[in-house]
Amino acid sequence: MAGRIGRIDTFDQGNESWDSYGERLEQYFICNDVKEEKRVPALLSLVGGNTYQLLRGLTAPKKPSEETFERLGKLLKDHFNPKPLVIAERFRFHKRDQREGESIRDYVAAIRKLSEYCEFNATLSDSLRDRLVCGLRNEHIQRKLLSEATLTYDTAVELAIAIEMAQRDATELHGNSSKASVNKIHVKKGKPRRHESHKQTDHRQTDHRQARPDYRPHGERIVFGKMRHVLNVIIRDI
Repeated sequence: MAGRIGRIDTFDQGNESWDSYGERLEQYFICNDVKEEKRVPALLSLVGGNTYQLLRGLTAPKKPSEETFERLGKLLKDHFNPKPLVIAERFRFHKRDQREGESIRDYVAAIRKLSEYCEFNATLSDSLRDRLVCGLRNEHIQRKLLSEATLTYDTAVELAIAIEMAQRDATELHGNSSKASVNKIHVKKGKPRRHESHKQTDHRQTDHRQARPDYRPHGERIVFGKMRHVLNVIIRDI
């Protein structure tokens, strides 16, 4: 299809839902100006052999080409995406908590997707807000949201993401600061102090001047050796 905008692969149930494929197909027809009378032939040509064989069974004894585009779309939708039970979908929605390592942005996207077949209608925003607050793993963010008297869903999302980002940035900055402090300590330890160097030199000179041990009264004895520091060993008579 030379000169066409975009590309539509054959339908693969293992990788994509029919709802998603149908939406992309609709946009493909719009941007390529596919007229109404060409939509059925285009659909049957694009969906692939497996889906076409399925349509032959769903439209029998008619041929798929004898049906309207809307009829073919409904047959495929009912087959691949039967209407789910609302109570089951709401159960999955209300059980979905934020997972370990999952960002708040990803968690928000997940619960929005789960709400698709819950039929919350006018209560959708409140349901999403409540699920967000109740499902958060971070208790600090959770307490902050619970303290807001007039919390809306949009405000909850913005505030939760802002706090999460601030905490992450603070952790990174603290980590970098700690590393810098450790490196600074190591550098200081690597440089000997001037007075310590002189002290060591004095000890070495003292060691050379001492020819033999000096015995002191009351059994006190000082033993001199060739070492950096003079070691006093005191032996007292019992």
